[in-house]
Amino acid sequence: DNPEKVVEMLRRLFTDFDKECLKFKVYKLYTIGDCYVVMGFTNAYYRNPLEEALNMINMAAAMIDIIKRTRQEMDFMELNMRIGIHTGNIIGGIIGTDIVRYD
Repeated sequence: DNPEKVVEMLRRLFTDFDKECLKFKVYKLYTIGDCYVVMGFTNAYYRNPLEEALNMINMAAAMIDIIKRTRQEMDFMELNMRIGIHTGNIIGGIIGTDIVRYD
């Protein structure tokens, strides 16, 4: 497929993913290329691990449905994505000196 079709496909996928983030109360940390990174909590001072896990599972299921729909609607049969879920503590920080990024 041509690059314009790939960019349009990613735009549609990520726009739909963004809407689901709001629905399932998860936080999109960032995107880079075709990678979409989501956190299961939105408030560091009030944590509910069970609710966070359920929200992430529901988000992942919604992402699978969106991927299937986009594959059909755009006739992009090679579209496939991996979805992973991690539980436990995280740490992040500023990476780089000239072109900084939070990772």
